[in-house]
Amino acid sequence: SGKSISRIADGIITAIIPQPSDSSGNQNIIDTNIGGDSITQGGLLVNIDGEIIGMSTSVGRTASLGGFISSLALHRQRVPAKDAAALPKQ
Repeated sequence: SGKSISRIADGIITAIIPQPSDSSGNQNIIDTNIGGDSITQGGLLVNIDGEIIGMSTSVGRTASLGGFISSLALHRQRVPAKDAAALPKQ
């Protein structure tokens, strides 16, 4: 029907699930005790300071029903100037 319902749930982080394909730790899954039915795709995980620390995606939900990808995975990574020359031109 195109309508969405705002949902707010509280919970705690219960685990950090490392992803084997990422050695930087930026794409770890943040597992929570928030029920899967309370989490919508694209929902944000916010700490008590109001900072976004994670986002609900199919990747996070596959690892755990209460899982979120780390917000670090959403940030553009800086490349040192000495390494930038090796990157493909856009």
